[in-house]
Amino acid sequence: KKFTDSFTKAYPEIARRATVYGELRNLIDLSVAAAFMQKHDYFAKADWQMEVLGDETKFAVETHHAPKQVSTACIALMKGARVSFPIGGGVHVEPRQALATSNLLSDEDGKVSKQREKVSLDKLAENQWWWD
Repeated sequence: KKFTDSFTKAYPEIARRATVYGELRNLIDLSVAAAFMQKHDYFAKADWQMEVLGDETKFAVETHHAPKQVSTACIALMKGARVSFPIGGGVHVEPRQALATSNLLSDEDGKVSKQREKVSLDKLAENQWWWD
């Protein structure tokens, strides 16, 4: 628990030094956003067919050969007469868990609502995306 808390706290700095962690964070964020959109059926409501992203012939996906063998990494920590072996592992993401009621934060002070009220799409041309 102590390690995960300190790792989470230092994550922005870690991601700055090793960009793969920043890329991983972006993938997790996108996965949670996609899970939210799926949960509320926004894909169907927008009549989005996923014609590009769902077709690997139109949107190339980078692949690599899976390693057959990797080097063993073992760190032993001595504390008095005790030896402990910290265990490291891979990353497993369950984006729908982020949408569980117990993980949601309410906008008690209204900050999100205030920001949402500032957004206006009135000046967008027809068929223009807000980020264009």
